[in-house]
Amino acid sequence: MKKYLAGCLSLVAVTLASNAVAQNATTTPVGAVTVSLPATSATTITYHSIPLYAEAVFTGKPTSVGLDTLSFSGGSWSLNQFSSIPASFVVRVLSGEQAGRVLHVVSNTADSLNVSITDRSSQSTGLTTLGFSITTNDTIEIVPCDTLASIFGDGTSENPLALAGATSSFLADTVAIYNRVSGKWDAYFFSTQNGQGFWRTQSNSTNRNALYIYPDDAISITRRSGRPATSLTITGRVPTIAPLLKAMPNAGYATTLAVPIEATLGSLNLSGAWNPGTNVFTADTIGLLEQASGKFLGHFQLANGQWRLNSTQSDASSTIIPAGSVLFIRERSSSLTGRDSFNTF
Repeated sequence: MKKYLAGCLSLVAVTLASNAVAQNATTTPVGAVTVSLPATSATTITYHSIPLYAEAVFTGKPTSVGLDTLSFSGGSWSLNQFSSIPASFVVRVLSGEQAGRVLHVVSNTADSLNVSITDRSSQSTGLTTLGFSITTNDTIEIVPCDTLASIFGDGTSENPLALAGATSSFLADTVAIYNRVSGKWDAYFFSTQNGQGFWRTQSNSTNRNALYIYPDDAISITRRSGRPATSLTITGRVPTIAPLLKAMPNAGYATTLAVPIEATLGSLNLSGAWNPGTNVFTADTIGLLEQASGKFLGHFQLANGQWRLNSTQSDASSTIIPAGSVLFIRERSSSLTGRDSFNTF
């Protein structure tokens, strides 16, 4: 990450809070993101991200590291307390080669964590990958996930709905999260059918209130005609290190920068997974949403670091990526491994 974007992250974090990393430390939220939803005269789709983290419930260094496990001395956790519904947790790596990586907790014992190493992709990258490993000198933290219910409400008086529910997804407002493995948007609505009162998909009646949402998840919100203006305010911590996000070789996918700040294309410092080129057909591209058309316009990077929009010749490096934007990325590499299978923006 170039100093410009890294410096902005540090400035945001310092402005909102000054936290010391401590074993088992918890503090109050340090920032807020507001998602504005205007009144609708027709069915309307908007795109958003939730680029904040909850307070850590544990911070420390592992005593040993395996392919997909992290062990600690003196642990006293309950069996699967970090993976049992409705709880859902992630590990954030705060230092070392994998700093910025976020790993979902699959299970835990009293003193160890088993984590998913797919990074929501079809490829696994182990914690002990040669030249790109987590070590016993690295600091990690365990963080509760945001969920559909925690962000958009569960219909109770303590946590009212932020969007309109209904008996089907064709009548309700919906929240869709981009699924990178399937390459599709998974849509959820708050069902009032037969008194259900929970989030689900149209085709599956399973309660999805506890579906976890990552800070880099691309989210689209569809609101039906006649909805009043409203807004969501999400509190949490601002990341102080650049997020490490999994690349998706030979694929197009929706994602976000996972940080709550405005940036420019020229401020991005993309990793070895990224391929510059001479046009949008051979280079990796970042699609930025054009509000007027509702389309994602592809931008590519030349070998000299300058950015272009489509095939135009003017330098687009100063183009702004608004805070919380959803991006549509197209990557053309074949399968990559280790550090080169991730992007740092």
